[in-house]
Amino acid sequence: MNITIFGTGYVGLVTGASLANFGHHVLCVDIDAEKIKILEHGEVPFYEPGLKEMVQKNREKKRLSFSTNLQEGVHFGEALFNCVGMLARQLCLMALQILKRF
Repeated sequence: MNITIFGTGYVGLVTGASLANFGHHVLCVDIDAEKIKILEHGEVPFYEPGLKEMVQKNREKKRLSFSTNLQEGVHFGEALFNCVGMLARQLCLMALQILKRF
């Protein structure tokens, strides 16, 4: 299944990496371009035991990818997960506006 995760913080990244580890194809979307660059290079911007290895493994297997493009995320996922914090409410509202067009 193709799954989109909005947000790459503690909740979103762990959820996305875990779902990819179960064999799903996951696209994690975030508005923070620097964070996406870090993740695309196989690094994790915070410490969670085993997460870096899980991210790297699923990137290599092409089951986990990252983007800053909200529209790409909306189109990619058969299931969409909102994992943004209250401060990132704008990201969620933008995604909802895109969804309303369909």
